[in-house]
Amino acid sequence: MNPFDILLPISIILPLIVGVAFFFFGWLFETEQAALASLAVLVSMVTLAGQIALGFGVASGNPSATLFSWSPLPEAKVQFAFRADILSYFFTLPLAILGFLVIIYLVARQPSAEEGEAITGGRLYGLLFLVEGSALAAFYSSDLIWLYGWLEALGLWLYLLAGPGLRGASSSRSSFYAYVVSVAGGFVILAPLLVIVSRNGGITQYTAISPSSIETLFFVLVWVGAMIKTAQFPFQAWSGSLKNLPGGAFALLMAGGILPLALYLPARLNSIAGDRLDLFKAASPLLLPVGAISVLACGWMVAKEADLIGKAAYAASAQFGFVIIALGLKQFNAAAWQFFALSLSVPILFLCGDLLQIENTPLLKKGRETPKPLERSPRYRGALIALYLLGMAVAVGLPLTPAYISRYTTLENLATQGYGFYLLVALIGLMILAIGLSNGLITFLTVERQTVDGRNLVAWIPPGMASVFGLFAIISGFSPSLASGWVEQLPTKMSAETTPTVNANFISTGWLGLIVVIGALVLFGIYLKFGSVHASPAYQGGLLFGAEEEEAQRRRESKKKSLKIYKESIPAGFDDDFFKIGTEAIKPTAPRGEIPPRLSINDYFSSFQQTARYIIRIFDTGFLGGWFGGIGLKILGFIVWVLEWMTEKFYAALAALVVILFIFLLTR
Repeated sequence: MNPFDILLPISIILPLIVGVAFFFFGWLFETEQAALASLAVLVSMVTLAGQIALGFGVASGNPSATLFSWSPLPEAKVQFAFRADILSYFFTLPLAILGFLVIIYLVARQPSAEEGEAITGGRLYGLLFLVEGSALAAFYSSDLIWLYGWLEALGLWLYLLAGPGLRGASSSRSSFYAYVVSVAGGFVILAPLLVIVSRNGGITQYTAISPSSIETLFFVLVWVGAMIKTAQFPFQAWSGSLKNLPGGAFALLMAGGILPLALYLPARLNSIAGDRLDLFKAASPLLLPVGAISVLACGWMVAKEADLIGKAAYAASAQFGFVIIALGLKQFNAAAWQFFALSLSVPILFLCGDLLQIENTPLLKKGRETPKPLERSPRYRGALIALYLLGMAVAVGLPLTPAYISRYTTLENLATQGYGFYLLVALIGLMILAIGLSNGLITFLTVERQTVDGRNLVAWIPPGMASVFGLFAIISGFSPSLASGWVEQLPTKMSAETTPTVNANFISTGWLGLIVVIGALVLFGIYLKFGSVHASPAYQGGLLFGAEEEEAQRRRESKKKSLKIYKESIPAGFDDDFFKIGTEAIKPTAPRGEIPPRLSINDYFSSFQQTARYIIRIFDTGFLGGWFGGIGLKILGFIVWVLEWMTEKFYAALAALVVILFIFLLTR
């Protein structure tokens, strides 16, 4: 047996088992947080190593493994099976890298993620491993029904991370709404998948599905469900309302799980259909308006949101709107590059937003003990601001960022192909997005910070994780042809049996950006080594700057307690009536005569308003008990009853919706 066939299920099941163990038994490590953190880093490192090793298996073939089969019906077979190819590996390797960096970020975060947020021990790491394992299983699943199941598992982990899964309390309304929206989008995806499986004779493996069983309507419904799950218009409000979700976990969910899966599932269906149908062209009437309006709506939400984590969530949905626009225009290279830029900017914004808000948030008190303020150096805050600006530039698509050329190409195609209205909407949304992200940084700079100046080397590890994504963004921004060899294969040229081809230009491009970045890092290191003290020319004893000035100020502060304050030795003095002249209160003057009130607008137009109310009352036959008014009230009452029933019986309503869609699609 091929060793990669064994490695494939192990690399998926390992984070799932560890996640379940951490979630239920992490409280055993309450007093051994260092051991828990070390074990979390070790598991994430092993998962990343497994995904890197699977890359060699994908290059030599397509590893696959079937663990068990289940037949719910005589003619249907659901298989718990996995298969790795270049399309799935395109998403899983970045997911493993992101998961590894997020775990290190949370381990080194000060205050620690679980202690600072009052989270039950082990649950945060457990849910993060469940998120990573479920996303890996969804990408590698060769069974369409199991793919839907793993996709729904991500929605459940999202609900637990933002609700009762961390703190053991009841869920907030926003987290429950997010879960309801996720379940609704999942049912919209499930209905066409069931019809595809039914038309294919009950076979659920995508490698054995006939292209003739896929229709344009099925593809459109899958896209509708994906848009609901990725907070596209008009469902954009749920993502930024999750206030209790930690920034690192949110980054892994959005950039590693939800957004990539929303792109992977339509790409997989398109690879099955092949050249028989032009699915993206048929779906363009849906993709273009939803993508453009989502950019505008999410950009507006970014401008309104005050929380930096909420801003990053809305910014992620806005960037995914540009990916949808590029797919609607059939600009697959532009879509892939913008998604690549999204995968870099979203973690930067989430992680830097979390660190910036720590600067302005008072520490939680433990009982009666006042916590010691965190120590941060001025360079630390400067590095955070620079990283946040870099993430904002990548999100907006400024020059020398990965999304610049692809975003310009997308907007140019909107103009040349006659979609001027969508171009205007997208441009307005892009400008509002830039203003909203800038406003978040300005708010941070103007709010009083809660940290003190000091040296803290451990505190540099979390921004170091964000700087890894920034380094990739800078290098790839200098050479947009860096990944042209493997991006061109996605998603139109991908099929179930395709093997990857390595582009010869992959190694020879991007060196200019790499040299510039290395030079900038060397100059920054020289500045840190020799630029701490700046002596000025001697003048009246000379002036001190930098570290010498700080040391002198520290010596002055230490001597203050031993100095006798002169003001305290001055006698209190005596009372003198002479100095009281002019200090008495001024006597009130005589009251002026009352001025008659002026006539208001109501005094002028009161008779007209009464006449207008009477005319409106005539048409409102419900007050008069008329026949039409009674019918209107009955219709309104029926609508209210339907809404109340759907609220109380939500799952029953969704099940009825799935049954109706299934019957409609099956009888076409």
